[in-house]
Amino acid sequence: MIEKNGIPFSAFFQGDKGSGGYFGKLADKRIESLGSDSYAAKTITEDKWSAGKASPDDIRKIDRIKDELATIICRLGRNGICIRKKIFISEITH
Repeated sequence: MIEKNGIPFSAFFQGDKGSGGYFGKLADKRIESLGSDSYAAKTITEDKWSAGKASPDDIRKIDRIKDELATIICRLGRNGICIRKKIFISEITH
């Protein structure tokens, strides 16, 4: 989804260390190295998706897909964050 939209990981909040890196690890199938990513959590709880240096075009692209990306983070075990933020998805509420 990120690649399809042509968004570099560096355009995300905290770049390669933050949510961009989180999705980069997923893309590389390095799920075991995700750990508890505080930047991914902050991305959801504070709705901080794009980096300060992101281009206006990248910011628009991120805004279009951020709900889907939040769903992915929630499905991977960030249920407490999602519930506090009131992002309810059927997979985590059943």
